[in-house]
Amino acid sequence: MSLALADRDAERLRETQAEVARLGAPALELQTDVTEEKQCNALVNSTIEEFGSLDLLILCAGVSMWAPFDGITDLSIFRKLMEINFIGAVNCVHASLPQLHKSRGRIVAISSLQGLLGIPNHTGYAASKHALNGFLQTLEYELRGEVGITNVMPGWITGTNLRANAFTATGRHSDSKRSSYSVPVEECSKRVIKAIESNEAEVFVPSKLRFVPLIRMLAPRWLKARISRAVEKQK
Repeated sequence: MSLALADRDAERLRETQAEVARLGAPALELQTDVTEEKQCNALVNSTIEEFGSLDLLILCAGVSMWAPFDGITDLSIFRKLMEINFIGAVNCVHASLPQLHKSRGRIVAISSLQGLLGIPNHTGYAASKHALNGFLQTLEYELRGEVGITNVMPGWITGTNLRANAFTATGRHSDSKRSSYSVPVEECSKRVIKAIESNEAEVFVPSKLRFVPLIRMLAPRWLKARISRAVEKQK
């Protein structure tokens, strides 16, 4: 397997490339800001020049937030959340789609459970993930199975810097506690790989979260209370 690695952070990108090389896989490192359409086009073009085809697009660039809406003074974080979590995905998909049609490949989006329901202190993040989910669901109709889509909806994941870099009411960085419901990133990654291999359309991590949409219909008040308590414990 050959990999094209994209990251806005050049240092982290080199670290990832070195780890991939250590494991014996060919890897192309390309510093990319997914909010810039031209850079996403360059990413795809460089990948094709290097490897000849594009079979799999994994969308995992993202930023979170941790702040009550009435405590936010700088509304620009909502624009940034949408640009990274939603527009970034749109840019990458648009650049990749002609090549994915040729290879009859697959798009894998690391979305969030918050693409289906809101969580306290995450208004902008939930909105961006709702937009991503709506985009993917509509795109699935248009592609008619010629390009597959796997939408991954995790809950809280440990082992990433997502929370450390989250937007707060006063800027970036969140020091909230981890939930006991959190799943290690290694476990999440293994589940995503399994979903890719079996061409799954929708994946919840952990798997018990797949019942959340049903619970929301049958017992919405209970679900809201449960979510509120879980978030409160992390403050």
